[in-house]
Amino acid sequence: MKLVDDGIVYLKDNKYGVIVALAILYTLYEFYKIGVKANESRGIEGYENEKLRPANIDEAIKSLKKTNTGIKDALHCDKYKSQYEDYLIELYDYVNLSALGECVKPDTKIKDKMKNLELIEKRYAPLKELVNESMKTLQNEVKK
Repeated sequence: MKLVDDGIVYLKDNKYGVIVALAILYTLYEFYKIGVKANESRGIEGYENEKLRPANIDEAIKSLKKTNTGIKDALHCDKYKSQYEDYLIELYDYVNLSALGECVKPDTKIKDKMKNLELIEKRYAPLKELVNESMKTLQNEVKK
């Protein structure tokens, strides 16, 4: 009984030290749990621990071809070729006209205007390229 009483007295006398020790232990335990989770997820992401086998590649290619065929069938490129072309042409014109609208807006600060035009070029150039590539893809699909 004396041991329990001495323990209680020690805890009362050193309560702040005990609280700090418990907080440190709890923090270390939480860090340990975070580390365990990080190690568990590291093995899954990217499948680094699994060798790449040609069989997996063949299955992936087959699955991708099947998906592409489904998309082609759903688009009905032969049937709607002229409508798709008209739409892509209008979309291309829209991108050009939007850029033109930004270019002709007056601005008294030429440096700001040039920065804005550079941003517009970065924004619209990929869109124009995407529309052009879509048109080429449409032409190639109809030829097949």
